Amino acid sequence: MVELTARSMRQKVDRGDDMISETKRSMENETEIIPISLRSVKVFLIKGEKNILVDTGNPGLADDILERVGEEGLKPDDIDSIIITHAHPDHAGSLPQLKEKTGARVVVHEMEVQNIAEGDFLDAPPTCLKGRILSLFLSLFGSGEGEGVEPDILVGDRFDLSELGLEGSVIHTPGHTPGSISIVLENGEAVVGDLVMGGILSSSKPGRPIFAYDLEEAGRSLKKLLSSDVKIRRFYAAHGGPFSRDEIEELIS
Repeated sequence: MVELTARSMRQKVDRGDDMISETKRSMENETEIIPISLRSVKVFLIKGEKNILVDTGNPGLADDILERVGEEGLKPDDIDSIIITHAHPDHAGSLPQLKEKTGARVVVHEMEVQNIAEGDFLDAPPTCLKGRILSLFLSLFGSGEGEGVEPDILVGDRFDLSELGLEGSVIHTPGHTPGSISIVLENGEAVVGDLVMGGILSSSKPGRPIFAYDLEEAGRSLKKLLSSDVKIRRFYAAHGGPFSRDEIEELIS
């Protein structure tokens, strides 16, 4: 009788483990990254058990983004969280309006929380001739100031996305800016902000960021992603892409 009871308990535990594993696989399989093109930059809708918006584009694009979100069958309040990869105006410019319209939690790295809270966007130091040309052009459109938003969740070196209802991690990937972050999903896909760039001034292949505080650190951050627990097979960037793992490995070789 004792042996039968123990066997029964083991079977129940095994079934419970199987159900947890199946739920995890289901969340991974159903999670989808949907690029939303906004002319010069892309933001991303991560659609899954919970829905996350990564970045918000330049100021004045909230309605355009929500229209695209609506095409995916979602309402504004279906957006559970907004992750900002870094504090540049083309990535956080429409955050105030989207926060108001969605009520979503705002996630940023702790090193750039003040910039987001005060609407004080970071500079973008050029790293090459393309960057210098584009920097001169962008300087014609005013300063790097906007409306501030108080973040809800601060990220350090690593943040478990299960707290937001998805399988994956937010990883600190500095270089482009000191507090740049990347989103790595368990299904092998990642959103990397401006850690790599393509599609700017006719370049379609992945390249080093044409703006960066520390280009060497950006390279180390890419290597960090390539050696992460999850084998990333597709890299989504805000400019150009998506890029394959082989393309990224070739870039840093």
